[in-house]
Amino acid sequence: MTAFLGNLIFLNPWLLAGLAVLPALWFLLRLMPPAPKHVFLPSAAFLMGLVPEQKTPSHTPWWILLLRLMIAALVILAFARPVLNPSDNLGGSGRIRILIENGWSAADSWDTQIKTARDLLAQADREGLEVMIDTSAPAAGNDKPATFGPVTAAEGESILGGLLPLPWPSDMDALADMLKDEENADTFFLSSGLENKDMNGLLDALRAQGRVKLYTPAKENLPIVLDHDSKNIHDTAVQMRMPESLPDGLPLTLQALGENGRVLAMQSITVNDEMRKRAVPLDIPDILRGDMRRITLAERQHAAATLLLGSHFARKTVAIVSPHEGAETKPFIEASYYLTRALEPYADIETGPIDNVIKDNISMIILPDIGGINTTNLNRLEDWVKGGGLLLRFAGPTMAKAQSDNFLTPVPLRSGMRAMDGALTWDNPPKLAPFPESSPLFGIDIHEEVTVRQQLLAEPSQDLPQKTWASLADGTPLITASSLDDGMLVMVHTTASPDWSDLPLSGLFVQLLSRMVQLAGAAPETLQDKSGVLQPIVVLDGFGRLQEPDSTVQNIKAADFENAQVGSSHPPGIYGRGAVREVLNLGPQIERLTTLSTLPPGISQASYGQTHERDLLPPLLLAALVLLLIDWLAMLILSFNFVSLRRGAVACFVACALLSSPAQADIQNDMKFADGLHLAYFKSNDTSVNTLTQAGLESLVTTLNRRTSAEPQGVAALNPETDELSFFPLIYWPLSASDQAPSDKALMNIQSYLDHGGTILIDTRNAAHDTSFLQGILGALNIPPLTPIDKNHVLGKSFYLLSDFPGRYQGGPLWVETAGTGSGGRDGVSSVIIGSNDWVGAWAETSREYGGNYYRSGPQARQHEMAMRFGVNVMMYALTGNYKADQVHVDQILERLGQ
Repeated sequence: MTAFLGNLIFLNPWLLAGLAVLPALWFLLRLMPPAPKHVFLPSAAFLMGLVPEQKTPSHTPWWILLLRLMIAALVILAFARPVLNPSDNLGGSGRIRILIENGWSAADSWDTQIKTARDLLAQADREGLEVMIDTSAPAAGNDKPATFGPVTAAEGESILGGLLPLPWPSDMDALADMLKDEENADTFFLSSGLENKDMNGLLDALRAQGRVKLYTPAKENLPIVLDHDSKNIHDTAVQMRMPESLPDGLPLTLQALGENGRVLAMQSITVNDEMRKRAVPLDIPDILRGDMRRITLAERQHAAATLLLGSHFARKTVAIVSPHEGAETKPFIEASYYLTRALEPYADIETGPIDNVIKDNISMIILPDIGGINTTNLNRLEDWVKGGGLLLRFAGPTMAKAQSDNFLTPVPLRSGMRAMDGALTWDNPPKLAPFPESSPLFGIDIHEEVTVRQQLLAEPSQDLPQKTWASLADGTPLITASSLDDGMLVMVHTTASPDWSDLPLSGLFVQLLSRMVQLAGAAPETLQDKSGVLQPIVVLDGFGRLQEPDSTVQNIKAADFENAQVGSSHPPGIYGRGAVREVLNLGPQIERLTTLSTLPPGISQASYGQTHERDLLPPLLLAALVLLLIDWLAMLILSFNFVSLRRGAVACFVACALLSSPAQADIQNDMKFADGLHLAYFKSNDTSVNTLTQAGLESLVTTLNRRTSAEPQGVAALNPETDELSFFPLIYWPLSASDQAPSDKALMNIQSYLDHGGTILIDTRNAAHDTSFLQGILGALNIPPLTPIDKNHVLGKSFYLLSDFPGRYQGGPLWVETAGTGSGGRDGVSSVIIGSNDWVGAWAETSREYGGNYYRSGPQARQHEMAMRFGVNVMMYALTGNYKADQVHVDQILERLGQ
């Protein structure tokens, strides 16, 4: 108790004199209520002998007196402003400066910095000191840090509430110049814990004006920087640079995020000596690599802990040259069939004659067994390669016969071909040798079943080994490559069809082509135009979050972009023009991460959270209020009849129980959907799927309101086991790998919904889970047989005329009820629609609220529009039925009606 009182002070101690009034208050309360006055009333004789149900005491009970005295004592103590564990007096020259480091490195400790600043502001207010508030980073669109003051406590609170960390470095040198001519003040420096190259000059300037106290965060909260060569497609390893004092054993998580913040891959690591010296590989499937948009460190929330990935990582467009535009590809025969099937998951495919596919947006052009090329197209193709394109050629009979000038091949080729499966050969067809470490294909596993029966041979030359990426077991080159200015020539010395080898029939073929796509990347046309500028598209804030650029963000000249520095006019973000997207990351520009250790003499150091000063005014007033409520409740009980009070309490309890019962709450919750049209979906066990579905359906709601007379009011998330389903004409059911089989009650509710006219759209989302789950659901429901939709189905013309129904994926079949098998009363409308194209994902990608569509352009934009049109058609189909099918036969209908 003595130690507690020793750490307690009163800022207004003269108010404690009010405690001396409490004994007088005791006697006053004893006299209230006053003693009753006796008056003679003759008629009172009739009341003699009666026992009153309620008795009023002639004086206040002792416990009420004690309660009220405690309330008065607490109020007096509160306004005397007691402070527990008071800090040392700020004192000094009568003015203090609160210097807040608000550069990128302050984001991780920002909350503790602001809390410490508020504590200092409150203490300065109690001591009657002037306060200056300064920041270290240049303000947005400016070249100088912001300064404020002198300010009052209220003004200081407002200023602190408007401060945020900025996504660029602090400028300590500029701040030191600004403070040279200011009056003397004691400085409290709230730092991020990292040493700045200009910090010594600033500390010297501050120390010349008064005392300096520097605050630092705990070592485990020091910033960590991500560094990565965003143009190196083959390697997704991330270099994590960290201060030397960061403790070992600290768990960290790297995340690869997609376009809408969707987590594509996670890598858990632990800080140790080995990890500090090497890059951390991010294990992500090749099929998802093109969807990566940024890499973040989950435990750190600042701009240097986020790596934005530009158009080099975006999904690329690959052109396959075919003899005639629109020529039909023959399955299992033509090379373009095998190339298309292998590349579809990793790139957008275009096919056509060579003069049509040489375009700036093409990253890779594939020539499958193309021999002669006219001079005009040959020159155009050469210029395209020199500009940064990748030309991939496959050998074949045509090329073997036409080989004469070796133009646009990485190595000279011999005429004719080498056959290893003829009648005169006795050797077995050779297999592939392991890829050498110097090859960009290194790391891909060799498939033992792959054999090569025929190949084009390269002319021996001194540099042939350096140009060989893959070879056969006998040492002859199978894949060769060479650079041509900014582009690359790659030659596969066998066919892209199974005519000469088993390579197109193996998984190795898919892996090789996906690696080629990663290496491809046409040179951006904007950067070739040195007079052009790159405009800000999206930028990072101080916490590493994407946001729209404001008017302070300036354009960057294309010629100067490689040397552009992150600053107040050019925050980290994505800059571009047209289809070009270039990234400006903060992490690669940070030279060093050094912890503040040795400070100049005369500067004291403290850690955030070490001071435990606590103002006891709020808790004392809260305690007085609680006692006042107890006093009021006690007087209420004493002043009312106990029988009536008991009856009233029982009635209130019953009413509250009825109003708060789950059934009543469910009815009130369900009835809100009865007043208007709502889209709905079944909730998944995966929260990320629910978030995606909510955003996608909200985007569809916006589209329906803009384009149609249907005006949905919102989106409802449903649990089929507990929620009422009859209010919704259409329910979207996204299936996830983590979903559990519906309960019997849920299946009964779903069956009832279908039997009474409802429609469910089931989306397997590219069949990313076990199809037995879907089969189990369909087997438990009584629905008619399903069939792939035909081209005349009314779903393709209920609003828009559609021939296919793409989502984020396309090509998957769409299943509806077989014609004539549906239950009566549905007018031929299918109760169940099943597909796998992830429509809700495409709808969400057009939603600005879900992250915006910053990267999609060209064919993807068209695909998103067709996905949205499918959503409109499905909704109109569920609302209006198949009346559009009758319009085709309107003449026959009028004739049968006799009109």
